[in-house]
Amino acid sequence: MSKPRLPARHRSGPVHDARRRTLVLGLGASGLALSQPGAWAVEPALPPLPAFQETGFADSPLVGRIVGADGLALQPAQLLAQCAAASICMLGEQHDHPDHHALQAWVIQALAARGQLAAVALEMVDAGRRFDGPADAAPGNAEPPQVSLAPTGGGSAGRAWGRSPGNAGPPQVSLTPAGGGSASRPWGRSENGVRQALHWNNDGWPWALYVGPVMAAVRAGIPVVGVNLPDAEMMNAYRDPKWDASVPEAVRRSVIDDVRDSHCGLLPAAQLPAMARIQFARDASMAAGCVALLQPRRTVVLLAGSFHADKTVGIALHLAAAGPVAHGTKLPSVFSLLLQGVDGDTAPRPPSGFDAVWFTPSTPPVDHCAALRKSLADKAGKP
Repeated sequence: MSKPRLPARHRSGPVHDARRRTLVLGLGASGLALSQPGAWAVEPALPPLPAFQETGFADSPLVGRIVGADGLALQPAQLLAQCAAASICMLGEQHDHPDHHALQAWVIQALAARGQLAAVALEMVDAGRRFDGPADAAPGNAEPPQVSLAPTGGGSAGRAWGRSPGNAGPPQVSLTPAGGGSASRPWGRSENGVRQALHWNNDGWPWALYVGPVMAAVRAGIPVVGVNLPDAEMMNAYRDPKWDASVPEAVRRSVIDDVRDSHCGLLPAAQLPAMARIQFARDASMAAGCVALLQPRRTVVLLAGSFHADKTVGIALHLAAAGPVAHGTKLPSVFSLLLQGVDGDTAPRPPSGFDAVWFTPSTPPVDHCAALRKSLADKAGKP
């Protein structure tokens, strides 16, 4: 008696397995995921992208584009998936660029909504300072605002980023505070508790620029953790020659050159190697801080200057020396996104130390060298 054949829909084999894989992949692409047999999980919709505030080179075709290391364009959802797949996702910023901080807040909000965010690590706060979610906030804090979108230039909010004639411009985001506060500062009462817990240095890092990403994490109950080298330890790093060997010699020389250029050639040449040691010590502190926050299947988002986020010279080089890794001996994976204001010479793909670049308008030019000269002159004139 021959063995009965199963109906085609129940047979296994290359063709049917391929169809099964196609089905699963198709479900994943549509935003649905299989969490366990018989159960379905629906990913939250992405939050609306922020409207850019700056106007420098805003008409460049690069503005708003995300480009991977292979030169191919990425959609925001694809970028988010690559960030979430890494143990550490570094968002390399221009510190004084409000659009960069708005995009950081978007990434944090989206990852937190999907349960993919372990913590937000900050260059702007010393190691040892942290805020662990809404429970740390003072009683009576304001609720997060209600967000509404109004497209500009006609069209619908769903087509707010189209660039062909007649498409809408970026959506305008209006905030309606709940539970008190003003529309411009809807979380005023909770901000104070966060700033106090983090010992926020408003002179060095204006809170108005960072309130968006920091409070996006706080509202989601995500720990916000300082990872920078405390000021009290910088002089020790300045004097300690061990940091000279903490990176390859070619990297050390490159960082010395960057220190010279970033200080407009105004520092004595003999001082440059010691200044580079501080840079290495800061990168090592941030690497160790991120490693301490690792969680399985979640990513640590690090907000840091673009030089620190450059994997060829920055934090990534210090991960091997950062101590035991939470998920074994393997080094944590790192995804590094460069947030870059466009100018007339901007290359259409990320530099070699980054996995992707998100282009924004540029801020107005500032003569940092003039400000540094004045600062040094003022210090020299003090008794």
